[in-house]
Amino acid sequence: MKIVAEPSFLITLAVFFIGGDWLYTLLMLTSALIHEAGHLTVMSVLRVRVRALVLGLFGGTIFLEKKLISYRREVLISVSGSVFNLLASLIIFFILRQRFTPLLFFFFLSNALYGIFNLLPISALDGGQALTALLLMKKEPYEAERLIGLISRITLFLLAIAGLYLVKLSSFNISLFVLLLLLYAESTGRHIISGYEFCRKTS
Repeated sequence: MKIVAEPSFLITLAVFFIGGDWLYTLLMLTSALIHEAGHLTVMSVLRVRVRALVLGLFGGTIFLEKKLISYRREVLISVSGSVFNLLASLIIFFILRQRFTPLLFFFFLSNALYGIFNLLPISALDGGQALTALLLMKKEPYEAERLIGLISRITLFLLAIAGLYLVKLSSFNISLFVLLLLLYAESTGRHIISGYEFCRKTS
């Protein structure tokens, strides 16, 4: 499997290293790696061969060698990254009960938020991809894409309202609002898994 880092990923990583504590940056990167490990582990179990992992602004895009994947497998693969993050946060939570440290607490939050955020029903995120596959089990592709597009826009609108509120609370820190704008730009159908075609199988 080939691993490729896009310029956006490298720039974002550099900004975090330069502007913040490198230990916290490493913990955030580790949370992202746990997320991608979840996708790749489930793909391995399902015997889905991976050609390349491309690291970008919002995580990784996985390119498959085989171009046919069932809806059910798409759902399992899409949610697996968040499941790994949430399991990691659960393990860290029990460790925190025995011994609390700020770094460990940050690692707990990083995994929990990374997992929950990626489950949001936005087409550029895993949750949106899983929802698209579920809709495609019951509806025609055009109708499914129309519905996920509508759900994505509503979710982004609600997040934008929350983002504006946080801008006010944080003395005009606009980082979350910028993130939402980037997500909106990304939510035009990019999949966490690329180079495949859906099929109406359930295996």
